[in-house]
Formats: sequence, C-alpha cells, structure tokens
Amino acid sequence: LAEVWMDEYKKYYYMRFNFVLGNYGDVSARKALRERLQCKSFKWYLDNIFPEMFVPSQSVFAGDIKNLAQRMCVDASASHRDPSKDVIVYPCRNQGGNQFWMMSKEGEIRRDES
Repeated sequence: LAEVWMDEYKKYYYMRFNFVLGNYGDVSARKALRERLQCKSFKWYLDNIFPEMFVPSQSVFAGDIKNLAQRMCVDASASHRDPSKDVIVYPCRNQGGNQFWMMSKEGEIRRDES
C-alpha cells in the first residue's frame, strides 16, 4: 500500500515500523495502474481531503521515549476503534509500533493516529 500510494510520505509509514518492511512483493503492476488511471498524489489527498491530519514531517522529534536506567519505554496500544487506551510503560522493544512517538512544533507529544 505505502509503496504504491504514499509517494514521498511512505518514509513516515516505514519509520513507524522501524523500517522492517518484510517482503511485500512486486508492486510494479499496481504502480502502473495508478499511473494509467492518472490518480492524484498523496500530497493532493492530504492537502484537499484530509488537511487536518498531522503529518510526521511537521514533527521536531520522533522515536521512542525511554527511561534508559530501567530500559522501559512509553507505550500505547491505541487503535482506530479505541484511541483513548491508557499510556503505559513497557519494556523497550526497539521496533517502533506502539512505542513510536513524535513531538510537534507546538511541543505536543503525539502518535500518528491522533
């Protein structure tokens, strides 16, 4: 999905998963279909359809929030169905995911779901 549709924004998706992409196979046919259908760019989507979305390029810091002495990280298993799950400390996994956070230019600590 990211490789076909997200253009220069795919790096933020990959960063969220610590660049562990797995083997997603050959997507050249999907890219060709997108081009043949003259689909708009992901930037166009963000600017025109979802302008309120926080884009990681607007962050000043990104990564884990760690307590190095305890090897614990801030963790939240928030989902789109229940974004209000509690924030907890959990052993650091160094895989991004639920332990990946960003700080906005306004000083907010946030996730890409918010």
